[in-house]
Amino acid sequence: MEKVKQIFNLHRIKTTDMDYILGGDGNQMQFFALEEMVAEDSWARVIDVFVDILPLEGLGFKHATLQKEGRPPYDPSQLLKLYLYGYKYSIRSSRKLQHACKVNMELWWLLKGLKPSFRSIAYFRKDNAAALKAAFRYFVIMLQDMELIEGQTIAIDSFKVRAQNNFRKKYNQAKIDRHRTPACGACSIREDCTKNKKCRIIERTEYQDVIDENRERVLANKDYYKLRQQIIEHQFGILKRQWGFTYTLLKGKRNVLSEVHLMMTIYNLTRMIKILGIEVLKRKLTRLFGQFIYLYNHFNSTIKNHMEKQKIINCYFKPCFASC
Repeated sequence: MEKVKQIFNLHRIKTTDMDYILGGDGNQMQFFALEEMVAEDSWARVIDVFVDILPLEGLGFKHATLQKEGRPPYDPSQLLKLYLYGYKYSIRSSRKLQHACKVNMELWWLLKGLKPSFRSIAYFRKDNAAALKAAFRYFVIMLQDMELIEGQTIAIDSFKVRAQNNFRKKYNQAKIDRHRTPACGACSIREDCTKNKKCRIIERTEYQDVIDENRERVLANKDYYKLRQQIIEHQFGILKRQWGFTYTLLKGKRNVLSEVHLMMTIYNLTRMIKILGIEVLKRKLTRLFGQFIYLYNHFNSTIKNHMEKQKIINCYFKPCFASC
């Protein structure tokens, strides 16, 4: 046994000519600027410029203006930057975002050293659902003014994500009509149709007529449907496969849509980087800051026109909805 140990030690001596790659001493005091630690092409730098040009007060963000009394709040621009950074890297829960503020150097730079609690982070998302929607709309108008989108061709799609709900309540029985028929008992092809001992159960949603109509349109316009796939389905693939947006953290349509608006805003910013390059994008965003009044008036005019059209549509279709 002793001889084996000697051979093993000799082997170790002969094979330790090259050392490991070593780090520095954790107790060593170091001096550095956070500005030097964030790369010029960092995502943090893009959203820093982007959020700074947004008219947060006009878009309806809470605490965009300060009160004379009370406890000082966090600047909404800082929390919006945190969410845009976190959602890009699949960090979505308020507790994970809180942890990231403590350990992520880019967030130290982006938030200027702030480390908000998970409650402050969570309440920002909950209290600003309408403002996040308005910010997304404002961004779309910016893209039109920069001639990156035409705003004429519209493709529609939907995607399924897991809801934040109790498993026992995830199935809504009121949306399904179950049809049973005694004809199954004497049917000659029953064995080919169902293995159910009683009868076959047919499930049909209350929207089945619309689903059937849409299926007929798809089959009649296959080339047009392929074009729609090329335009719209790539976005949802990125959101679900690359960024992990396969489930929601919030309850209620209004709050769930706030997550969607965050993700879509991030997607559009990412596409701008791919198209323009990060330096060109930052210059364009900075230049837009001087056009704030024009963009904001354009935004208000567009939203006003949209609301007027929506009132007309709702009025026109009101009898139809009432009869359903």
